[in-house]
Amino acid sequence: MVFYEDINNVNDRSLLVLLENIRDRNKKENRMYERLSKIYVNNEVYNSTICSRFVKEGLLECIWPRPEIQKFGAVYKYPPQYLTTEKGRQAITSGLFKSESLTRRNSRIMKLVTLISSAIVAIGALWALLKPLII
Repeated sequence: MVFYEDINNVNDRSLLVLLENIRDRNKKENRMYERLSKIYVNNEVYNSTICSRFVKEGLLECIWPRPEIQKFGAVYKYPPQYLTTEKGRQAITSGLFKSESLTRRNSRIMKLVTLISSAIVAIGALWALLKPLII
């Protein structure tokens, strides 16, 4: 059994579960869903753990299908469906779950910007030192 605390990149995976269960995603949510679903292709492994936690927190609503009445009682032939509640939609838009993949991407971009700016400063300093020798 997988515990919620043991899931790697739990925020991204949680966002993906919330976005999967929205009936009518808007354009922004659809782009976010497509990006995350390409990164986390194995999210169904953690889906039940995340869904059960979110049902308790009120971010998802669980809808059980009609049971089929058989000889020895009711049997559910189909799995439950989950729908993202209004509280879950607000959690997506408010940034309650900070995306780990975006954080990693932004840190790489900042490292690249720092490297380029330090290279420009180094070239400028080298030019300042060599300029009197050239002229």
